[in-house]
Amino acid sequence: DAAEQGNVEAQLHAAMIYFRGFGVSQDYVKSHMWANIAAANGNDAARGIRTKLDARLTPAQVGEAQQLARKWMESH
Repeated sequence: DAAEQGNVEAQLHAAMIYFRGFGVSQDYVKSHMWANIAAANGNDAARGIRTKLDARLTPAQVGEAQQLARKWMESH
């Protein structure tokens, strides 16, 4: 999909889909992962989503999301 292909708007959209659970199971870790990726690609709105998620996740979950984002960035 477009998020996987590096489209920053699609990455932000993926973060929102997982944040709200639209058509997928709500998953704050995956949402944080996509928000991290979008923010790293220059999307300022993604930083706001990430901040909201930081308040909802445990430090271990944030670490997991960051690790997933790093792995994704390394492979794309």
